[in-house]
Amino acid sequence: MIGRRTTDQRLNPTFQRELANWVCDYHFKVSASLINTAFGTSIIWNAIFALHGLDVDFRSTFADIYSFLPSVVDQLKIRRSFFSAWVTFRKGQPIEIVDSSIGLRGIVAPGIEIHRSYLRTFSEATESMYDDGRHSSSISVWQIVLREVFNIVFFVAVCFSFIPSFELFQTAAMNQPFGVALLGTTASVLVQCIVWTLMARAWQMVSLLMQTDRLVELKIFPCVYQMYLRMVWGCNDWGQWFVLWGTPYYNILAKFMGATVKGDLLFNGRVQHDFHALVFADKTIVDDSVVNGHYGIGNELTVGRSVHSGVLHPGCFTVAGTIIEGPPTTETGPWRAVLGSRSKAKVTMTANGPGDIGLMGRTSASSLTWENSANDYVESSSTSVSEDDEGSVNGSEISWVA
Repeated sequence: MIGRRTTDQRLNPTFQRELANWVCDYHFKVSASLINTAFGTSIIWNAIFALHGLDVDFRSTFADIYSFLPSVVDQLKIRRSFFSAWVTFRKGQPIEIVDSSIGLRGIVAPGIEIHRSYLRTFSEATESMYDDGRHSSSISVWQIVLREVFNIVFFVAVCFSFIPSFELFQTAAMNQPFGVALLGTTASVLVQCIVWTLMARAWQMVSLLMQTDRLVELKIFPCVYQMYLRMVWGCNDWGQWFVLWGTPYYNILAKFMGATVKGDLLFNGRVQHDFHALVFADKTIVDDSVVNGHYGIGNELTVGRSVHSGVLHPGCFTVAGTIIEGPPTTETGPWRAVLGSRSKAKVTMTANGPGDIGLMGRTSASSLTWENSANDYVESSSTSVSEDDEGSVNGSEISWVA
């Protein structure tokens, strides 16, 4: 329905082509949901994207497949790179990305090349970027094999997870009076939620038990932990966790998953990962934000504690090493990445594995915003910014604001 397009066809599409793009993109987003949950880190997606027209190898990894819709991919050439979630590619001239890491909500302008570079969270690359690539974004054949094995194991677990709710639905809802069928359906959904929550808790326990130096060195722990992150992502939908957002019952869920909640917590979405590493002060409000206890640079994954307090407005993003302290009236955001520094992360694991966001390195960006602590943040409109491991910043046109 789409086929390969020239640059002019992408910039000036006909009505029929726009309709075909919309149909194919919508179909992809709807049909890919379950397989994305079960095989979210598999090279299956590299093959699917290649069939859709993406020029890609099998050593690149994707945290969010929905950034690579059928109407977009034939504009891209990708080699040995990592892409975090919600990445945007502007339409136009072809884009080439090699040996690089693209951060969460990164935006890539058309007609540029990004080689051996790291695009920060919430940044836009408006010109070509070339750097020395201190952190490799490529994964080894051994890591690919490990990931596929764990993807298959996880897929089998997902298949078995539907059996309890299906059997209950068959017994309590099928061929029953309306009232009984309604109660049976509700009970089936509740069982589905409980099963997925128990699976996520069990996978988290297994992941943390495998957090040994030897398994980290063999790249086994990072692969298992990536599957845990993928399962927590899927629990929001298949585990029905979104139903609990904004209620006191989500606090019970967070505590069960291992989070430290010091009093009341109001969580209004969007995503929480690494529950065992999350700390929430009393009366913390998380409003449509992404809360993590990990981050990645290239293919290096780091897991550590993340502390939150006050109000996180929509679009905020926290990682391992984030420390937001203060009274309940402390406000953060909106649309701010609170990154902290590696020295504050109290790192519990660092190993080569598919990362999640690109934080460090050099960035050609506009409207770049991030934080080093709860009270200081940086805004820059410069074209070259670098940050070392301890959080110090060097660049032009930098202003510190309290």
